[in-house]
Amino acid sequence: MRFFSSVLIGFVSLAAAWLLLAVPAHAAPDTDLFGQLPAAHDAALSPDGSRVAVIRAVDGNYIVQVVSLDGKQSSRADALQLGPGAKPEWVRWANNKRVLVSFWGSTELKPRSTTGSRIKTASFHSNNQTEVTVTVASIFTIDADTLEGQILVMPRGLQQYNNNVLNWLHDDEDHILMQYASDGESQIFPDVRRVHVATGRDKVVHADRDDITDWITTTDGQVIAGVGFADRSGNIRKVIVRDPNSGSFKNMDEYAGLDTGMQIVSGFPDMTRIVVRAYRDKETQGLHVYNLAKQAFEDTLFQDDVYDAGQPIFSRDGSKIVGATHIADTPVRTLLPEYGTVLKEAESQLDGYAVHFIDQSDDGQTILIRVSSPYDPGGLYVYRSGQSFSVLAQNYPGIEPQLLGDVVSVRYTARDGAKIPAYVTLPAGVRDNSQLDNLPFIVLPHGGPYARDYQTFDWLAQLFASQGYGVLQMNFRGSTGYGQTFEQAGRDDWTVIQNDVEDGARYLIEKGYADPDRLCIAGWSFGGYASLMGVANDPDLYQCAIAVAALTDVKDFYQNSRNFAFGRGAAKRFLGGLLEDDVVRRANNPVDRADDINVPVLLAHGTLDSVVNHDQFVLMQRALGSRKGLMELSFKDEDHYFSDQDNRQKLADEMIDFVRDYLGKSKFAAK
Repeated sequence: MRFFSSVLIGFVSLAAAWLLLAVPAHAAPDTDLFGQLPAAHDAALSPDGSRVAVIRAVDGNYIVQVVSLDGKQSSRADALQLGPGAKPEWVRWANNKRVLVSFWGSTELKPRSTTGSRIKTASFHSNNQTEVTVTVASIFTIDADTLEGQILVMPRGLQQYNNNVLNWLHDDEDHILMQYASDGESQIFPDVRRVHVATGRDKVVHADRDDITDWITTTDGQVIAGVGFADRSGNIRKVIVRDPNSGSFKNMDEYAGLDTGMQIVSGFPDMTRIVVRAYRDKETQGLHVYNLAKQAFEDTLFQDDVYDAGQPIFSRDGSKIVGATHIADTPVRTLLPEYGTVLKEAESQLDGYAVHFIDQSDDGQTILIRVSSPYDPGGLYVYRSGQSFSVLAQNYPGIEPQLLGDVVSVRYTARDGAKIPAYVTLPAGVRDNSQLDNLPFIVLPHGGPYARDYQTFDWLAQLFASQGYGVLQMNFRGSTGYGQTFEQAGRDDWTVIQNDVEDGARYLIEKGYADPDRLCIAGWSFGGYASLMGVANDPDLYQCAIAVAALTDVKDFYQNSRNFAFGRGAAKRFLGGLLEDDVVRRANNPVDRADDINVPVLLAHGTLDSVVNHDQFVLMQRALGSRKGLMELSFKDEDHYFSDQDNRQKLADEMIDFVRDYLGKSKFAAK
């Protein structure tokens, strides 16, 4: 596990000028600006609102800073630099003196056979001895005054995830609740442990079960439910809920009105009520309160008629539910009236911007927000009631408004009459409707596929727009957030997704927006799969294709998933009907359709991709052979997200050069 030792060595103290850390003074190429890591990764307010901890990217390296907001700090602030291979996830204050930073990385491990065991000897299992790329994660605990710290829970054996915080224990500022396994070799069946935030000393407060992989607590830290699987394949989901009368656990479907398809997100301290994310005979999911003693729903916290609810928003100390999230055209965080005063005050001064609530002080008078718009990358801001904004960090320093294109929300009609929501990013040089004619375009389906795009700044879309290309991003069926019928249509049949993508491209042509001879399709992860399938199914529609970290071989993907505990079930749920019929699978498999691809293709992949293994790149590379126009980019030690700035910038350069070669240089490129 050399990743962890390198991180321990890599956390070093350094001096850095607060708010003066930016891109180098020399002018960088436009593609380098878009390929830089977002400078404002995450931030958190101390409970008393006096200090902020910020994770920032500076010249491709991540640092953690602790800065006073009372004006007493010097002009320079100390910082910690994350070590090689460590990528930040989140930062959080445990109390006014202690900051916790979650980080992760990718590594290769050799699977171990676990035949006849409780599957506790490894976090994945296989008789195959080839190496498997996995994610490992931990928490670094930092003294906010001295900036000295250590890894909170050291990994034991093959334990991957040592950063799973269940509850922040608002009544005990020295401890948090975490889940990880007692024997240290895996965390498939974890204990719930009370962990000291400074020393990492722990105590089991709830023992593991060999059918539960995740525990759920009430807002005050009592274990009220667990989620796992009833079989070793992971095909049958199991949810248990504590009976308020006996204190023992019962299967979720033993409670009237509940079933295992619903998601329990929290519980109340009285141990009689839980918050459930469910449809409840409606098209969209809402957040509902269910009374376990009465076995009945008694309240709805949030439900929208058009969009699915996301997750509840908890107060800074985790003791209260203060609102809920959902995504319309932009992410929306709705705070309950008694908690939303300061946020509404801030939003009133930021008309036209999406304001993303992150954190607030215990007194509610200081809030931390992320601000952006489709045409402004924005950044992290602190707002104190009745005062002005303080800028903590900009997301993309150096990107000026003239480099960005406007983003327009549209809907087009699919071949079966369904309405597909989408976003068109206009070329940066297009400032008048009369210019929306015969433009070179990039069709950019999102990854997932069970995810979605929304109308905000997207570095990849704006990269293409800055070079004068229009971009279409559609939320094809299967995308989340639009209700169960819309999502299930794509889950049931991936050809529906492919048709929706093709119909989006034809919409651009029919409206006269896109030049039919200058159309390219590009995508990342599942979007890369959709890109390859797009040029296989419609060889005359596109002039080129880009596939980054792409799923290319369904059968190989399924076989790889079997290396992981419960992976077979997860893969079957993900792939739907593609595994049930060999003819259907081959017809929807890029590797098997390689002979149908006759346009130039750019393939790019990282060798340490733990989401879509690098062998997917190799298989597609072999299937395509040495045909003209094939560009193959393999990035050593890179992950699924291209978290290394140099690699991301190189990828950005190569993609733009590739598109220029086959669509031509656009006259609408940003000047």
